[in-house]
Amino acid sequence: MSELRVNLVKDLFQSSISEHSDAQANFTGLDTKAQNTTAIGGIFLAGALAFFNGDSLQKLITIGSHPAIILLGIVVLLLMLSTAFCIWAMRIQDISISDVAISKEEVEAIIEQPSDELSERYENYLLSQVGEWSRISKGLREVNQRKAKAVRRGQMFLGIAALFAAILLFYTLYAAWNLPPAVKSS
Repeated sequence: MSELRVNLVKDLFQSSISEHSDAQANFTGLDTKAQNTTAIGGIFLAGALAFFNGDSLQKLITIGSHPAIILLGIVVLLLMLSTAFCIWAMRIQDISISDVAISKEEVEAIIEQPSDELSERYENYLLSQVGEWSRISKGLREVNQRKAKAVRRGQMFLGIAALFAAILLFYTLYAAWNLPPAVKSS
């Protein structure tokens, strides 16, 4: 009967390690999403800031397009927020790890036990390991939730910035379309 108990605890131990592996994969995936969102936002931010430095801003002012300038400012602000949230998500790194030295000492103590006490001691060791891995996995899931929230906000701001950039594009096209025709000088 105790062999069955040990096998059940082994299965539980394996599932807790698998749970941790899944949480670790989610952690890595969230970092990747944050990096990609930051890259996309950075590219758009560079393009939007180019308007402020080149002739484009002056051309917008000369055609009397102050709403376009305001829209451009909103786009830049949203892109900056998107980038900031994703950088924040990448900086969230406080994860727990397991102390291997304690496990090594426990295994050495189990090996030295007489064979009649070995099964119970091994079962207790496995149960303590399940508790340890569960604690670490829980901490990692909490970190993942904070990371996911920051990435979600960054992606939301990026999406809103893209919407405002589209509005800016259509407004600029409309304003340029309605300009009076250029007068040819003879």
